[in-house]
Amino acid sequence: MDPITHGMVGLAIATISGEPILGAVSLGTTLGAMAPDLDIVMQSKGHYAYLKNHRGMSHSLPFLAGIAGIISTVIHFIFPATAFGQILLWTFMGTLSHTLLDILNSYGAQIFWPLSKKRFSGSLLLVYDPMVIILSLYLIFSKEPKTLLSMKVGLIFVIYLFIRIIMKNRIYDKIIDKFGKDIHIMRVNLLPSMIGMHKWHFIIDSQEKSIVGEINIFNNKLKILKELEKKEIPFMDEITNSAIGKFFQSFTPIYHIDIQKKNGYYYVTFTDLRYFIKDDFLHHATAILSGELELLEGLFHPYSLNQSVSVI
Repeated sequence: MDPITHGMVGLAIATISGEPILGAVSLGTTLGAMAPDLDIVMQSKGHYAYLKNHRGMSHSLPFLAGIAGIISTVIHFIFPATAFGQILLWTFMGTLSHTLLDILNSYGAQIFWPLSKKRFSGSLLLVYDPMVIILSLYLIFSKEPKTLLSMKVGLIFVIYLFIRIIMKNRIYDKIIDKFGKDIHIMRVNLLPSMIGMHKWHFIIDSQEKSIVGEINIFNNKLKILKELEKKEIPFMDEITNSAIGKFFQSFTPIYHIDIQKKNGYYYVTFTDLRYFIKDDFLHHATAILSGELELLEGLFHPYSLNQSVSVI
């Protein structure tokens, strides 16, 4: 989610504490809720460095605890009348809210780094989710008793997530019914649309091809965006175990591999199937191998095929 939404959620959490809306606790929760996105500093080293590290270490439990401690120390110096432990507790809740919300959308986060580099993702919320914003504003501005209000908002949010889960299950069944008779489906991934609560993107992984599309839950219209045929790749292990192959697998769990042979060289294209914008996928990578399968070059294409960053 975007920093503004995270900051708004942090401020909403502060209202539950019973402390003044403008004070040490609210400052801590707001800054804490925005702090994990400090990994944006990696952008100074380029798109590759940023995307490789985004939602990694900075979204892990050790980092959340550490940054909460730093923020709380500074705030306690400014507001010495507020107990340090109180500031620390609520600031950590702010930092934790950031990672938990990011886990609920399709990009996910490495919450258990360094023990695990797995990126956990629930694929339920939009990047800019209107319900999260509405509930946060409700918490901030409502005059209702905060204990009752927080329980009400929490219940509404749980119901909202439950409805989103039901949506996913219904769409999954619809996709199986429509495509299951014609192709051998191995896996279906459902992701929230980037532009609307009423749309979901689906990625079908079958033996024959990958199908990427979207479905409108209001009218049940299903639209196929791309069909990518799978090719026989006899040296798949060499490709996936290469530097660029390992990077792309850590970058996205949902990808397609294509291969072409030109002038004695193999050109292998990796495509991240999660984000389809303006008639193309957002992220790609290219591996160039010699006829003897020696990796000559590995390129990452962030945001556009026109941008290339060397990985090896």
